[in-house]
Amino acid sequence: MSTDLAPIALFVYKRPDHTLQALSHLAECDLARQSTLFIFSDGPKPSAAPQELADVKKVRAIIRQKEWAGKVVIREQAQNKGLAKSIVDGVTELCDTHGKVIVLEDDLVVSRSFLNYMNDALNKYEKNDNVFQISGYMFPVTHKTGQDAFFLPLTTTWGWATWKRAWKFFDWNPQYALEKLKDGKVRSKFNLDNSFPYAEMLEARLNNTNQSWGILFWWTVFNQNGLAVHPKKSMVNNIGFDNSGTHCSANQFQTYDVKIANQHNDIALPSEVRIDSVAFDSIRKYLRAPNTSSLYKRTANRLTMMLRRFELRTRRAPNCGAGK
Repeated sequence: MSTDLAPIALFVYKRPDHTLQALSHLAECDLARQSTLFIFSDGPKPSAAPQELADVKKVRAIIRQKEWAGKVVIREQAQNKGLAKSIVDGVTELCDTHGKVIVLEDDLVVSRSFLNYMNDALNKYEKNDNVFQISGYMFPVTHKTGQDAFFLPLTTTWGWATWKRAWKFFDWNPQYALEKLKDGKVRSKFNLDNSFPYAEMLEARLNNTNQSWGILFWWTVFNQNGLAVHPKKSMVNNIGFDNSGTHCSANQFQTYDVKIANQHNDIALPSEVRIDSVAFDSIRKYLRAPNTSSLYKRTANRLTMMLRRFELRTRRAPNCGAGK
């Protein structure tokens, strides 16, 4: 293990219980005491109710409760930036100053080997320009491969890492994607051979009807023909499927809930940077399966309705800014 450990960025807002769990698990990681943790605490919204103000205050007390890592740097926002801007700004800052970053949110709990895996992979693939992300999450899929990790043409947003050389391609407003996605082959490939409606999510984002930064990063990686390395067994679980967050709901819980792998040995990383077609096929089958097909339909239908509302709004008020 190199002593050049990546900084960790943790983004928190108004969920004190989740924040405490996330920090407690992170503090138990093997390399936590040697790492620097940057905690980005978002501020309350201008119209914040008393409960929101109280929760933001509780979160800020928790992040100061103890030294959760070898060094802790706290960045507090006076006003609310929103998750997307908070993450993009924080990742950009740490990539610019450190060249790489490990990214977590307040509803993610990690395994003890999480930081070992992230740092090992960041060091191993630092010079491989077509490797864009280290993913810590894995869908609840049983993979037949004997490898501990493998490459996929797919990014995730629940516990991940990247380098400045990859993040520099991130684009807040890739309007050119709308034209590219008219090509059926491009659209199908972006949707993982029509396993999940990523194209619809990106179109909604570019039409200002959702606030996802993650779909923009997936487009970035896809457009650059990039890959991400994924663990065979998930090293991250999302505990936010309790309607406490903006982007996760309780009805998604069974689809994405996993038990994190708590092995203490190092994960063997693939020496060859190429797509594991067997693992990729397993994930596509899982996303198409009956237990997730309803989620696909709900997502697609919801996005269609959002787009229709947006079109009606812009027709009635052509001089108004999108999303206002």
